[in-house]
Amino acid sequence: MGIGCSNGTTAAKKVVISINLGNSSLRGTLRDLDSGTLLNIQSLDLWGNSLFGSIPSNLGNMSELRYIDLSHNNFTGEIPSEIGMLRSLEHLHLNDNRLTGNIPNSIGNLTNLIDLWLLANDLTGPIAPEIGTLSSLTELRYLELSHNNFTERFHQR
Repeated sequence: MGIGCSNGTTAAKKVVISINLGNSSLRGTLRDLDSGTLLNIQSLDLWGNSLFGSIPSNLGNMSELRYIDLSHNNFTGEIPSEIGMLRSLEHLHLNDNRLTGNIPNSIGNLTNLIDLWLLANDLTGPIAPEIGTLSSLTELRYLELSHNNFTERFHQR
């Protein structure tokens, strides 16, 4: 339940392609997340749990990820810059956590991004100018940054 696998053939093994455990009363960290065994994962949906600690930088190794929803948890620390390595990512939902620091400039590498939800955190600093370029590079339809502590507004060039 909540784990999706590919349709393996006799020549190819079945692999995990989705984890959908949103609102499942999970408690703990992602510190020991083994990105090496999840290289083919396309969807990681863990919203609405009691997860805490930092978002692991090794998420950047999961190059097939298209959908990440870690919203409505208690994650702290900064958004890892390695998130920008996820070139296939279309949906990034990190809202309603306790994330701090700046939005990493590497967000500008997410050229397939459709929606970016970072609202209701403790993000600070200026909003990365790369956010402004996303709308011209991608199909970005939803951008939600409200309820943070940014020091400046971005100006799209």
